[in-house]
Amino acid sequence: MNLKMSDTVDKKKATLETRILESSNIQERSEAKRTHNLAQMRQELASLSDKKSEFLRAQKRASLFVDSRRIGAPSVMNEFSTAFKKACSLPLENVEEQKSLIEDIVKESIVIEWPRTFPGVYTDQQETELDFAPLIHRARNVVKCRTSHPTMRVKIFAISEGNEMACPQVIEAFYRASLVKLNGEPLDQKFRQVAGKMILTQREGIAATKSAEQSGAVVNSEGKLLCSQSSSHAQILIFANQLNEPGVRTTSLKYENGFLCATFPEMGVTLNSMVDRRQLSTRYAVQVEVHINIDNRIIVVHSIVSHPFLIAITNDQTEPLLQSIFWNRLLNCDQHESSDYFPEKNLLPWGTLRQALQAFIKSQVPQARFLTDFELRHVQTMLLLPRVLRCASLNDIQLLEINMFGSIGNQQRDLHEEMKRLRNRLLNEPVLDTFLIDRKEFIIEKCVSILDMSTELTHTTWQWLHRTSEMIQDVGHKLCPSPACDKKSSKTKKQMAASEDYQTVISLFNKGFLTLCSTQKAAVSFGSIERNSSILMRFCDENVGHFSICYGLENGKPKIGSISAEQVKDFKQGLPEMLIDEHFPSKYHNLIRLNLEEDDETAHAVSVRKQEIFHNYRTERRSVESVSIMDDETNRVDVLSGALLARQTPSPQNSNQSPNFDINSFSNSNSQLASSIFPLLHSLSSNLDISSLLKNFNSSNEENDPENDHSDTSGDDVPSSSMVSLLQRSESQGEEDMNETGNIAQLLLKQYQ
Repeated sequence: MNLKMSDTVDKKKATLETRILESSNIQERSEAKRTHNLAQMRQELASLSDKKSEFLRAQKRASLFVDSRRIGAPSVMNEFSTAFKKACSLPLENVEEQKSLIEDIVKESIVIEWPRTFPGVYTDQQETELDFAPLIHRARNVVKCRTSHPTMRVKIFAISEGNEMACPQVIEAFYRASLVKLNGEPLDQKFRQVAGKMILTQREGIAATKSAEQSGAVVNSEGKLLCSQSSSHAQILIFANQLNEPGVRTTSLKYENGFLCATFPEMGVTLNSMVDRRQLSTRYAVQVEVHINIDNRIIVVHSIVSHPFLIAITNDQTEPLLQSIFWNRLLNCDQHESSDYFPEKNLLPWGTLRQALQAFIKSQVPQARFLTDFELRHVQTMLLLPRVLRCASLNDIQLLEINMFGSIGNQQRDLHEEMKRLRNRLLNEPVLDTFLIDRKEFIIEKCVSILDMSTELTHTTWQWLHRTSEMIQDVGHKLCPSPACDKKSSKTKKQMAASEDYQTVISLFNKGFLTLCSTQKAAVSFGSIERNSSILMRFCDENVGHFSICYGLENGKPKIGSISAEQVKDFKQGLPEMLIDEHFPSKYHNLIRLNLEEDDETAHAVSVRKQEIFHNYRTERRSVESVSIMDDETNRVDVLSGALLARQTPSPQNSNQSPNFDINSFSNSNSQLASSIFPLLHSLSSNLDISSLLKNFNSSNEENDPENDHSDTSGDDVPSSSMVSLLQRSESQGEEDMNETGNIAQLLLKQYQ
């Protein structure tokens, strides 16, 4: 009996021990599962952090590439919302580790966006909002302004509007932004030296309270930007009191593209130190402190720093500032002295530089277009021609050509001819993306004339490209002013809209009337159009800051000339006045428009009449009105041009006589006859014999030998010596009784012809 009871006790004891062991195993497996889940989440977070680093590098380069990644488009940052939801759904046995994981996910998901609208990036959208971090900020001291300023948006991708019901609720969010100076310390340093104050600029014409009410952003007395947000069921706001910011205005939680964010619109900066104003290489950043209260259980405090940027005090600092950051930003290196310590940092693949050059003008002028392939080939020729000319032998040329194109073309025996062949190949073929470009080739070395391949020019490729972007931007619209209108007359809205529809340098550039093409490309453009009545405009590559105008072909060669932008600005109505009213350009009635869509040599240019392009242009040039006396004692001429003036007031004693004109004055002022054609016709209409005129005109045409005229252009003036000889022949024949008005009209029509 006792033995049976002992066996029963042993069995119960064994069963209890088995259950305890099984329970222990279950707990261990559950603990192991929880540990595995936390470890797996940590690995996923580490992987997301690596992907975020690539995202930030692409975001930094977008300042030069005008990256086509739209704000709100799917990206790696959207995955933080899923990670946050998974972390919140983990078992709550280890609360502290779970809180720590959630905090880390939220911190890693915070980024700074710089939304800016760009037209012409996508074919399906007229305008697109891109993430475009500015490279240069403009220092300001006043709030009211006429120009736009960057908008900064702090976005928390972990907290999405769609996860409100499935995840803990955000009770309060507080943001504080300040301007700091970067002195080479690591970017993750929490506190940095404050460099100045920040302001929220106010655009003229916009209500002062409109943007503030929408964003909730304010400025405190220390020049820091503040933004406070809370949910509708928040009872106590803790961050404003803790941070001693009583003047902040709290708004509801703001979401952009489905994610929690704070927006600081039209943000301006002001520097404190005068020393910093003179040090152009100083890097600045916006440091944002983010405080988030999640369900009153998790408090997330994080500090994030924007991409480095520069601050310009005056407009003339823009070019050196941009030069100091351009190359390093393409290398993803923000240290100004990096290339001095690491020579390999001077080298950049052509594919990366080409992408930046293609978008260079658009990055400076958002309304402008991207550069075309033929324009990029022109720029690459300007950049690499000096390296070609440094080759001392044919072997050097061959080696360079292989590195550039991966192959060798038809070789020439002469070194100079081989250099010319390689130049032509640069103008017609793209260089390999892997070909390395040295920084000094782009920034420091002077360009060489593409035409004679020997003359060193006064500018670098960088200087030429930046000056071209300034001409396209045309600050103040001095190159293409708006058409003059009568300010006294009242206009309807339709009339006002029509008066604003005029050509600017940007529109001429976008439509293909003004390009960065080479001289060789300009010559080819005349192959399929009327060369004697059309001109082509481009940015001159030999004289920086000049327009180059090609007046057709003469003896198979383009006839070109250049005029500086400053000279064009001297005209009251800028480019339209120069092209339409000036003596020589006015003889060419059409402008050539290059095809920007296709690089087809057979159909890449069309000719458009200037009056259709500048359809609302009205000349403001008026002839001087003065009383003309019909005396026989003086010869009256135009004071500035020297052209003989017509008599409009007949002398009483000579009213029945023909006016006595000086033949020598006509021959000397022959180049200005066109300017006085209509007054002369008016004065001669009373006694002009039409039959005599036609007879003399026909005889003069027969006397001219057409075989001796080999000119290819119609813009040249008729030599004055031919008219002098014509008059001498008429006088030598003794035609005393011939009406003098016949000779005058003959000369006039011959000049007009």
